[in-house]
Amino acid sequence: MMRLSIMPEISALIATGSPVAIGVSGGKDSQASALAVCEHLDRVGHAGPRLLVHSDLGSVEWRNSHPVCQDLADHLGLELVVLRRDKGGLMERWKAVGNRA
Repeated sequence: MMRLSIMPEISALIATGSPVAIGVSGGKDSQASALAVCEHLDRVGHAGPRLLVHSDLGSVEWRNSHPVCQDLADHLGLELVVLRRDKGGLMERWKAVGNRA
């Protein structure tokens, strides 16, 4: 059993069934984190909604990140929400910020 460090305010929200959104990238660290968080939520009896959130970085995104995140969501029985920036990905954002400097 993995032990998580959680602030009392967050524990109180979990106890009341507040929604929990877990950020995932498709990498092993975020997969392990999502599994640990869901295990903890199950252990403490969390009854609120849960979902995974993946931010698509555009052209620099690993091509398998979305399928890996979807597989994780399917394994956990959670919805996967994928966020994309309307004005392009991470590189486009950097270029836009750089042009304002």
